[in-house]
Amino acid sequence: MSARFDYAETLLFQLKALGLPLPEREYQPFTDRKFRLDCAWPARKLFAECDGGEHLRAVARRHGGATDCLRWNLLTLAGWTGFRFVGSQVTSGYAIEILTAVLTEGSTEGSHAEKTQTGGVSLSPTGATRADVRDAPRARRPVSRRAR
Repeated sequence: MSARFDYAETLLFQLKALGLPLPEREYQPFTDRKFRLDCAWPARKLFAECDGGEHLRAVARRHGGATDCLRWNLLTLAGWTGFRFVGSQVTSGYAIEILTAVLTEGSTEGSHAEKTQTGGVSLSPTGATRADVRDAPRARRPVSRRAR
């Protein structure tokens, strides 16, 4: 059995440490749908999904991502703004930089990505570039121990 690492908990810790508004965890945006959001700020219609390797492997095995696309589309049609991060983006600080920019603006109007899509231009208000994120030290992952 492999160890499960919850990157959303890491993100929550980072939000607390910076004194940013805290999300609702495992928020269910629609009463007629079973899915839940890792982190949601319902009043802002903002959410963040933190996908680890376990989720990505399961998606590939089960449905090739079709369910994730359906969910994302339903949320977009309902006026939600979402951000999706993989584990390394949470541990490197990239995710918290993006969310800090959005949460301190007080608005989700205009995609942060649209404002920063030009080559080596900064990805964040602190000046981090794509190279900074790529070259950031990697966090140690929990070691999985398989039953023998």
